[in-house]
Amino acid sequence: MNPALKRIEDTEKQFGISFQELRDLGINPGFVHCHADTIVDLNAFLMLSWLKRELISEFKKVKEHTVKEIKEIHFDLHTISFAEQEALGFDKNKEYHRFWEFPGCRCPKLDNEDLIGLPGKYHSMDCVVHGEKDDITCLQRVHPCFKRRAKRA
Repeated sequence: MNPALKRIEDTEKQFGISFQELRDLGINPGFVHCHADTIVDLNAFLMLSWLKRELISEFKKVKEHTVKEIKEIHFDLHTISFAEQEALGFDKNKEYHRFWEFPGCRCPKLDNEDLIGLPGKYHSMDCVVHGEKDDITCLQRVHPCFKRRAKRA
């Protein structure tokens, strides 16, 4: 048997779920396979991922939200993200949260994708969650490379 197929079969046996079922749940099976040794509770992770998707889906059904509601869902989604990290056996680290994908966030998506796992993120001044409309140096305040550039100027 092909070694790659053998590893996939072993992972499926270990967790009792097929790679296709993981895909159907919106989970990257390669991620599960690569982190099989650290995963503490795959079922908890799957439930939390489902809960996060449902929360976002329900939130998007309503056309308008107050700033308070948007900030509350962001808090809830960060809480779920920390619980997901715990279920996977990872250290809790907000630098891996994808907050720019949360509803209501207007922070730059592609710029933040490049910074996954690194300290500092880009925030938009007009984001109701992360922005500060009166702070024209918002990006300098957030990302370390901007701090260095600002000092030179």
